[in-house]
Amino acid sequence: MRIFSMPELMDTHFPSRPCIIENLLPAGTYLLAGAPKIGKSFLVLQMAYQVSAGEPFLGFPSRQGTVLYLALEDTYERLQKRLAQMTERDSPDLVLSVLADTLEEDLLELMDTHFPSRPCIIENLLPAGTYLLAGAPKIGKSFLVLQMAYQVSAGEPFLGFPSRQGTVLYLALEDTYERLQKRLAQMTERDSPDLVLSVLADTLEEDLLEQLESFLFEYPETVLVIIDTLQRIRGRTPDNGSYAADYDTIAKLKAFSDQRGIALLLVHHTRKEGAEDVFDTISGTNGILGAADGALVLHKDKRTSGDAILDVVGRDQPQIRLRLRFDPTHSLWQVTEVETEPFREPPNPLLEFLSRLVNEENPLWSGTATELVQCLSEIDSTQAFSPNWIVRALNVRQDDLLRKYGIRYGSRRTKDGKVILLRWEGVR
Repeated sequence: MRIFSMPELMDTHFPSRPCIIENLLPAGTYLLAGAPKIGKSFLVLQMAYQVSAGEPFLGFPSRQGTVLYLALEDTYERLQKRLAQMTERDSPDLVLSVLADTLEEDLLELMDTHFPSRPCIIENLLPAGTYLLAGAPKIGKSFLVLQMAYQVSAGEPFLGFPSRQGTVLYLALEDTYERLQKRLAQMTERDSPDLVLSVLADTLEEDLLEQLESFLFEYPETVLVIIDTLQRIRGRTPDNGSYAADYDTIAKLKAFSDQRGIALLLVHHTRKEGAEDVFDTISGTNGILGAADGALVLHKDKRTSGDAILDVVGRDQPQIRLRLRFDPTHSLWQVTEVETEPFREPPNPLLEFLSRLVNEENPLWSGTATELVQCLSEIDSTQAFSPNWIVRALNVRQDDLLRKYGIRYGSRRTKDGKVILLRWEGVR
């Protein structure tokens, strides 16, 4: 044990420990706490970048230096997109990782990396990832997810939002095949061969993930898996109901959806007790929403009413509120009002120019970023794109390029450097 007398203590020179952020964050260990999906990750990424760049944070001067950000609930793709929205200037002193035991990316490497495209399953409503759909019992959740399952599998809009057509697996674990048959007959007269349904599945403690893995192997075009309900696949463990147990359950499912690039929607219940924030009514601890990528909460002012509200929040989209009305004749929910308009990316001139370079008449282009700059300058000499900016813009906006202009972006390394590949596939 080290001890000081008061005279010795007062005469000792200790090393200086200046604040990291003046009047806000001294050296030491601190907590940043907040409800799930309230914006904490945006705030700490902003802090990490601005401190590493020596910029003020929220108006408070910062001490410039290397910053390590362990974003253990995020993906590199999401970090790349957020940083591209946040700044156009790199900070070589920001180091990021999504794995605690591996330090993988500095900011320059991250922004120059081309990740596989993961387009939204339902535009502005359901990206790839793991999401909750919560609501009171018998409020209409199962009708809503069956409608979603059918319309996505058929490539139809869902509640007015465009969907990405693909195979959908709907595990209706509280239903019967007879009930599903009757509801689908009311909903549509057209079959969808890409909708697969089951009323049986193992729990997580058993072989659920192996079953899902086998299904994806047999149906590689799968874009969405719906599990109705979460409780049916949780099993029973002694610590169910604890934050750790709730978080671990969702984290296992999230790891599966992230690795496969699909959307996984978990139907869940809300509590009887109300709350000022509708997302606080989701049954269980904050570990459920905290581990998930987002949530949709369906709720009514009156249970007997045919009108309902669908609130949506998530890591990859702004909060949206939709007012819905149920059509009992066709067993369909319909939008009556979009109370919060979804965020739309500002137009990007690069994508428009690329659509003039690569299209139905000229479906293929490949070359270096420098060669692409030369091609674009021939189309419009007034535009000044740099090779570095083009690569980063393509990395971040590749989903928009494919969805809006039908152009798929890829890249490969050769002995001469990185080659950009652009292929026209047509707008679906």
